[in-house]
Amino acid sequence: MKKGFTLIEILVILAIVGILIVLGYPSIKTSWEIRKLDDSAREILATLQRAKFQAVKTKTIHCVIFDSTQNTYTLSIYDYTNNRWTPIERKVLSSPVNFLIINLPDPDNLGAIDTVNQVIFDSLGFADRQGSITIQNPNLTNYTGVEDLRLIRIMIGGSIDIIKQES
Repeated sequence: MKKGFTLIEILVILAIVGILIVLGYPSIKTSWEIRKLDDSAREILATLQRAKFQAVKTKTIHCVIFDSTQNTYTLSIYDYTNNRWTPIERKVLSSPVNFLIINLPDPDNLGAIDTVNQVIFDSLGFADRQGSITIQNPNLTNYTGVEDLRLIRIMIGGSIDIIKQES
């Protein structure tokens, strides 16, 4: 009696494994794309929270400026000596994630379109405006039932949260 597997048995096992991989690939790819989107949303949330906490800690206003054309956001501190914003850290959204909607209305000019998409945190941790930032992974838009958007909400009181949505 011989021990081991025949060539046909090995080929059958390889065929079954191949079929399982082919069937599971779309699910794995979707999971990767969802993870990229979630990671980007958490990074934006962390940057906003960092601006808030640093503003309270240093008693100096901080802001996060969003640039949808470059898919970037920048954490900055206000330099009272030179009367300008000094960038601390600039981040780029991970590809293919992008800004879909930046809704940060200027509280001093309600109804007007604000040309600078920014959130400023004061020394008490309060935000100067209430609004939201929506990011999207375009690789997920073809899948039904998949939440392909992340809405980062900013409240005047300084609270920030993430909501998952389907487009």
